[in-house]
Amino acid sequence: MKKIYNRIAVLSAAVSFLASCIYPFDAATEFTQGAHLLVVESDIIVGDYTYVKLSYVEPLGGNTHYDYMTASGTAWVEDDAGGRYDAVGSRVAPSFMLDTRSAPADRKYRLCVRVDEKDYSTDWMTPNPAPDLDGVSYSVDEETVSINISAHSDDGAQYFRWSYEENWKYHSEYVRQYGFDEIEGSVVLLEQPDLSTYWCYNDHSSTEIELCATTDLNTNALVNHDFLYIHRNDPRLMTRYRINVSVRTISAEAYRFLYTLKVNSDFVGSLFSPNPSDVRGNVHCEQDPDEYVVGYVDCCSPSVSKTLYINASGVYKKPKSTEYLFFPQPDEDQKMEDCYRVHWNGGFVPVVHGTQDGVSGVLWGAKRCIDCRISGGHLNQPADWIE
Repeated sequence: MKKIYNRIAVLSAAVSFLASCIYPFDAATEFTQGAHLLVVESDIIVGDYTYVKLSYVEPLGGNTHYDYMTASGTAWVEDDAGGRYDAVGSRVAPSFMLDTRSAPADRKYRLCVRVDEKDYSTDWMTPNPAPDLDGVSYSVDEETVSINISAHSDDGAQYFRWSYEENWKYHSEYVRQYGFDEIEGSVVLLEQPDLSTYWCYNDHSSTEIELCATTDLNTNALVNHDFLYIHRNDPRLMTRYRINVSVRTISAEAYRFLYTLKVNSDFVGSLFSPNPSDVRGNVHCEQDPDEYVVGYVDCCSPSVSKTLYINASGVYKKPKSTEYLFFPQPDEDQKMEDCYRVHWNGGFVPVVHGTQDGVSGVLWGAKRCIDCRISGGHLNQPADWIE
């Protein structure tokens, strides 16, 4: 079983819930041709909304690849005092948003799911306490910027998980100073430099499993724990960079599950790779207790967040320009206007006035030289961006 369909590992890594007791897992044993497993992805968030996603994973092509599909059903949360928290707002199956904002922190909770006329529920759980996020900071060495966090728990929690969102402002290689008249086939000096596609913003959300335990540390706290490394010539640091880090405590069982998932994902490629250690989750089928269900649902307090901005000054190392500018050269018997049109239709544009080999004139380059969107960015500044 060498090539494995890893969508389940990728999707599981993008959520913040999952854990339990480790045991040897053999996909060939768990799966039979035509069988499928329910996947439950959620964390009960006491004091905020709880999100649930239901899906199936099943063998495709004789236990060597796995297909991933949605599952129709419903979900809700119960507490040990008889309270029930149902889906709210518009929902698009198989995703649900449960309103657990008013759920008391001193109760026990479980997630309940109904799929294909079968009922599933988790074990009863006490919410993990909220952590104290002491700070998000960075350090700089010769080649790298390291982002780190400091956090602890006054309630003695020893297992932490975090996620982050990045935004950055950057610009194209050049400010466009010239336009092109397609009718005349001529280069035109603009009245004002064109900055319309010079400044851009981009963003990225973490997809890796980010977690740490303090069980082997001298203190029950994370102190300047490095978790993200950015090379100093990375475009993210070109002008202004922002990272928002959200941290929460998780249970020991959730940590064991996520750690195993991370090892399998990072070093093997999938939960279903040869001879992995899998984690038996805490979601059980009431009609068939032996049914295998993928996923572990934790019960947590809301994450705490902090934001860090980094300016380019003193941090960014501009790499040598990779944008090649040139003078268009007409072919034999070709008019300069036709030469310009050929380059224009080929994706090149007049950029700036310059000199090459003692010759002065308007230099052309690829559109990416003057349009920052081509590298994947957009022109819209985030609403909460601070200059």
